[in-house]
Amino acid sequence: MRIVHEVFGLRATGGLNIPSASLWLDGLPRQGIAFRSDLERLPRRLHRRLCSRVLAELLGNRAGQPLAMPYETPFNLGSMTVELLPAGSGLGASLMRMQLEGRSVLYAASAQPDRLPTSSPLSVVPADILVLDASLAVEPQSSCEELRLAVDRQVQRSCAGGGGVVWLVERRALAMDIAHLVGDRLPLYGSHGLRDLARRYQRVQVAVPRIRSFRQRLPEIAHVVWPLDRASTLAGGAAASWPRMVVKERLSEEDLQQQGGLAGLAFSARASGPALDRLIDLFQPVDVVAFGAGAADLCRRQEGGAARMWHLVDDVQLSLV
Repeated sequence: MRIVHEVFGLRATGGLNIPSASLWLDGLPRQGIAFRSDLERLPRRLHRRLCSRVLAELLGNRAGQPLAMPYETPFNLGSMTVELLPAGSGLGASLMRMQLEGRSVLYAASAQPDRLPTSSPLSVVPADILVLDASLAVEPQSSCEELRLAVDRQVQRSCAGGGGVVWLVERRALAMDIAHLVGDRLPLYGSHGLRDLARRYQRVQVAVPRIRSFRQRLPEIAHVVWPLDRASTLAGGAAASWPRMVVKERLSEEDLQQQGGLAGLAFSARASGPALDRLIDLFQPVDVVAFGAGAADLCRRQEGGAARMWHLVDDVQLSLV
């Protein structure tokens, strides 16, 4: 494992960036262009952005005037040839393939080998260098199949007379996947923001059921999708006494106790744990550049494998190593 703050034209200086193209990858740029790989990642401020055309439609007016590109359509960004490809982790989520220093580089921070329900399948393409966000490399996470089974169990429980359920979801895009899995089997209610997002999904022909407003009286049996960070706004409402399912990347017993959860699911749309190793097997790169909190663990797991491992750290962190 090699620990660096700059390699193959990539630099970690207050965020991952490519200085030669003035391009920032899922970060807040000081100048230049910011690539946004999925619905949840930074940046959200209104400056020049690059994202997939589908993601731009989901972002709506908040996106300002992004450089919105269709998938599998190469284009020039400065001296680089760039292409956006489906990442498998959510509607509009993208890989970025580019040529840097004469080699093909695939930025795959939002990659997911197990396709989520509303996403296009992960595009597996040749790349010399694979760049991975290893923030969740050692976090225990449920699989996409376990998410589907969890939703099915709660729907069946409700249909058997078990009453309603509130899904408290950390990520907005994942709330749409849960809504898709519930489907038309039960009435579905949600927050204003999630209702608006569901309408955006429907406009790009993705099968997400209608999410109703709380202004309408709740039936005895229904499901609710609600942002986890706004769980307190459900207090005293019609669904306040319903059991809760908490879906969060880093889930703890404290989270469940705090929300009075029926149960919880540690789930991330992006690759985590063994799924990161699967991405390396799928793409078979010569070099892997890993960044994030679990990068050192991923590099150690892959030592002795076919790919050379590079642990990319911020230059301030590097001075402390």
